[in-house]
Amino acid sequence: MKNKGFSLVEVLVGTVIVISATTIVLSIIISSFRISSKTTANSVLRQNGNYALSQATRMIQFADKFESVVGSAGTLTSCTTTPPLAEYRVVNFIYDGAPASVSCTANGIQINNVSSIDTNKVKPVLNTCKFTCTQVEGEGPMIGINFSLAVGAGEVVEKSSSMNFSTKIKMRNN
Repeated sequence: MKNKGFSLVEVLVGTVIVISATTIVLSIIISSFRISSKTTANSVLRQNGNYALSQATRMIQFADKFESVVGSAGTLTSCTTTPPLAEYRVVNFIYDGAPASVSCTANGIQINNVSSIDTNKVKPVLNTCKFTCTQVEGEGPMIGINFSLAVGAGEVVEKSSSMNFSTKIKMRNN
């Protein structure tokens, strides 16, 4: 007499194979979601940081006239006398015939007192925003911009990231 069906061993082996395959597939799917979250966080950071950097760069580079830099060392109207490694929080200049400024605040880079980053999505890393100023006699000032942004601070690792942004701009019209 032949028995129809599976033996207990065959059922257990089949169950182990199905569970193993399911575990592998689920780990791949979870890994994909983690990578996607990290990529999205980095993309948001890059968009905000690059926008702030490009706007500040454009304003400073094409300014009509350099006015001053303001920081803990005081206010300087010429960068030829800037102490080495001095850091500043505000750059003042004339743009399109009107006073303008780029500044470091708790809300990140501000251009004419308007934040250039979306503070609902990213946050500036405290005490990382600074300007530097150097100048060779007879040439326009060279302004350095440095700041860091973070997204998802305090959240799961996959949704959080931070990024540094920096550039140097030579003012053309001075």
